[in-house]
Amino acid sequence: MANAETTCKTLYSLINTTQNCPDHVYNVSRELEDLHLVLGTLQALLSDDESAESVVWSSLPDNLAKAIQDCISIFEDIRTRLGELDPGDEERKTGKEPSRNGLSMPEVLTLQNKLVAHKITLNIAVSMTTLCVKLCSKP
Repeated sequence: MANAETTCKTLYSLINTTQNCPDHVYNVSRELEDLHLVLGTLQALLSDDESAESVVWSSLPDNLAKAIQDCISIFEDIRTRLGELDPGDEERKTGKEPSRNGLSMPEVLTLQNKLVAHKITLNIAVSMTTLCVKLCSKP
């Protein structure tokens, strides 16, 4: 989980600082920033001693492994393709120009939709963990 959080933060920072990044790629950085916050919250909850006693906590890492691994794969795919951007033009692209880097608008939207789905899954995990911590801590 920590690897996913770090990779996500690095990627959204990279997108935000890439000068020749098409708008449709730049827009993904917002989803990445949100996902980074969710991953950080989940990591904090799973590291909390009160959460560790929960039955939900013990099953979450295994249950979320596929979603987290998929996120990491998407992060790495985007990062690799960002490395292919032509650094010559400093003006932000509109997304209407022909794609030289394989990050067409439909591809980016597909990746973004996958990230949104995983973000929802992880948000549900955060909610479940928080609920369990609250219920377990009641006298």
